[in-house]
Amino acid sequence: MVKVKLFFDLHGVLANSRIIYHEYKKITVRHLMKDFHLSFHDAQARYDRALKSWEDKAFSYLRSQGTPKVGMALKKKIDEFDHFFVQALYDGLIINGQKKRIRTRPYEYKIARKIVAIYPEVKKVLQDLEDRGFVMHVASSSHSSHVRGILEGGGIEEFFSRVMGIDTLNATKHTTEYYQNMIRLTHANPKYSFLIGNSIAEIIYPPKIHLKTIHVNRERKVPPDIKKLAYKTIDNLTQLPSIVCKMEQASI
Repeated sequence: MVKVKLFFDLHGVLANSRIIYHEYKKITVRHLMKDFHLSFHDAQARYDRALKSWEDKAFSYLRSQGTPKVGMALKKKIDEFDHFFVQALYDGLIINGQKKRIRTRPYEYKIARKIVAIYPEVKKVLQDLEDRGFVMHVASSSHSSHVRGILEGGGIEEFFSRVMGIDTLNATKHTTEYYQNMIRLTHANPKYSFLIGNSIAEIIYPPKIHLKTIHVNRERKVPPDIKKLAYKTIDNLTQLPSIVCKMEQASI
């Protein structure tokens, strides 16, 4: 019997994206009010403008045909987009000492680890899987500093052997390179591994390298014709141990 390896997405699978978004905003707004003496209204407006600036530039780039989705060119662009957020957030403010720190990587980690956004069933399921001897990793589209912070904030970082973000894998989930790099770094065999994700890309691309996807049907809407391509679809992680145990016993 071959031991199956499990790769978890973060947002929408382990953690509630809406809670993360609102907590990031709340912490950042509080920072602007405390350190720069902005009103609540002005701090919120500034955050919203900065986030939109980041989204407009990052998403338009990632959706464009022909732009690099892998390698150092992608990593450089991601870092560049984060600078857009910082510039927009602090534009026109008088920077004093170390107050300008939002979205620098160490500070992003410090924010994330204050956030408790893990879904209710997750910790019990991970404990069950660990007790059964499964090796588990996290593979996210976010930066690894953010991912580690969210895992620590939710008290589940101890369950994972490796935490991988876009900066670790140097590719987007809309490429086979992402999943190949994920498999290579963890010395896994794709035929004896599962990706637990919730996006269209996480259903379409893994089978190209013989990796099976268990689709978690929450947060993102996936068209029925795409959803049926997943090995299994579940509404939350409660069913996961029984599914992977059956597949392991059958040696896939």
